[in-house]
Amino acid sequence: MRTEFFNNAPLMMRQYVMAERAHFDYLANLECERNEGREEGREEGRNEIIRTIRAKGAMTDEQIASLLNLPIYVVERA
Repeated sequence: MRTEFFNNAPLMMRQYVMAERAHFDYLANLECERNEGREEGREEGRNEIIRTIRAKGAMTDEQIASLLNLPIYVVERA
């Protein structure tokens, strides 16, 4: 947009800036939600692996934690 227009219409400039901020906030929220979704998916997958190994009865929680390079409390709560 041309700056001369905004110089003559400060309200329009304010509305433009607010709309631009809202758009950038929206994009930031999308990125945050996407990252949270990825982390949830990883956690679900990790828990499924732990439950599958545990169901086979071949390994202890300590062995599973060592194999997956996880703290023992993560394996115990899965």
